Amino acid sequence: MQPSVKRGMFKIVKNITWDDIMTKIQNECDDFREGPTKPTLELHSKNDSPTLVCRNEYYPNTILSAYNEILEKIPVTTMHIYTSFSSKYEPFGNHADDTNILIVQARGNMSYSFSDKDIHLNPGDALVIPKGLYHKPNPSGLRVTLSFDLGEELY
Repeated sequence: MQPSVKRGMFKIVKNITWDDIMTKIQNECDDFREGPTKPTLELHSKNDSPTLVCRNEYYPNTILSAYNEILEKIPVTTMHIYTSFSSKYEPFGNHADDTNILIVQARGNMSYSFSDKDIHLNPGDALVIPKGLYHKPNPSGLRVTLSFDLGEELY
């Protein structure tokens, strides 16, 4: 299977504000401090270049609008939000997921390396990565990327 990219598929995701991202991160930190049974905030850090993965279902303002825009086209459930603050860190290296993944680029740019090509994403672009396909995320600076588990479906 090959990855498939759809350019400019989503418009509202481009409106996600940094204020709402920071509110989301703060909410995840508050959840973490309250001691949930399963932490929803994940920090991947190398030197001074962290990537945060937010996993709870609190979606403030522009994030909720983006989630609803995606939900209108694809029946997704849980959204994970990846926020990187630098291009100096490769958050996950080359890996394969055990389900089909939908990536939607919201803020900044991102690229994904596959064995035979690189795919560059701009805000509003969508990328479907079939399960088992090795890929390497490459942040190019400040970015917000939305990720969804598609299960067995490919869109």
